[in-house]
Amino acid sequence: MALDVRLATDDDLDQWNRFVDKSPHGTPFHTLEALDVLADHADADLYRYVGYKGQERVGVFPVFLRHRGPVTMAFSPPPGLKVTYLGPVIADNQTKTRRKERQNRHFVQAVLDDVEAEHGPLYYHVKPAAQYPDSRPFVWNGFESTVSHTYHVDLTTDRDDLFDAFSSDARRSVRDCRDADCEVREGDADTVRWFLPRLAALHDDRDAAFDITADFVVDLWESMPEDAAYVYEARVDGDIAGGWVLLESGDTAYYWQAFATREVDVGVNDYAVWTMMQDAMDRGVETFDLVGANKLNLAKYKSKFAPDLVTHEALERGSYPMRFAANVYQWMK
Repeated sequence: MALDVRLATDDDLDQWNRFVDKSPHGTPFHTLEALDVLADHADADLYRYVGYKGQERVGVFPVFLRHRGPVTMAFSPPPGLKVTYLGPVIADNQTKTRRKERQNRHFVQAVLDDVEAEHGPLYYHVKPAAQYPDSRPFVWNGFESTVSHTYHVDLTTDRDDLFDAFSSDARRSVRDCRDADCEVREGDADTVRWFLPRLAALHDDRDAAFDITADFVVDLWESMPEDAAYVYEARVDGDIAGGWVLLESGDTAYYWQAFATREVDVGVNDYAVWTMMQDAMDRGVETFDLVGANKLNLAKYKSKFAPDLVTHEALERGSYPMRFAANVYQWMK
């Protein structure tokens, strides 16, 4: 039976989040609420594709279109919002490799065919989740793949064993914070509005791009399902010293945005990471994605939490002029 691939109807959307949550490579950014916020802040047109085999849903794929004059570009995720993963989500409903591959291939092909026929983008950029099983359908459609890296921490291990596997300086920071007047607790919109400008300033000092705003992060946090987004803040001697946004979907937590001041004598960031990991364990989360390990300074820091190195891909298609200056991302912001 051929797949029925179409833009989602209201009935399709009713089950969208449940499908995303059950899939091993659905992410918090795939939720309907997050997609609406992304479309709004990216000033992009959002197209939600769904695929069925009979009555059984086999995939969802959000695609964002941006227009500059006569030029149309397709993104998943949209640029400029620090969204690490999006792309297709495929059902984990087949036991045989051949069937899984065929289902994924036919679904991706059908979505790309429809986007091409209806909109004719001159450029495509797709970044599936690290758990996405098979990007070859994109490669077979002329996409080029660039490998990126992240770190995953296994939260199913005994928490004492996990803590003991941290680097000595991470363990020391946690103990120092426990002994000091340091608290990591639930934060709110004010926490985000305090730490996001400081995080942006830190990126600016390093000549690194950082274009998201506190308004965007607050909108995302407030709109998402209650069990999908958490804000944390640290206080030392009663004063705020850091802020973090943790996202969750299925059995994975994502360490998304983080800032800790250097004006205190204890390692509040390490203490916050350990606190978030323990809270995620209590919620039954199995994997803690530290989100990003390509830059040396980030890799050196994040590797001290006993993670496994994991790869994921960015998939790109377009003419050389469109990819050069490749600041398509910069150009589209």
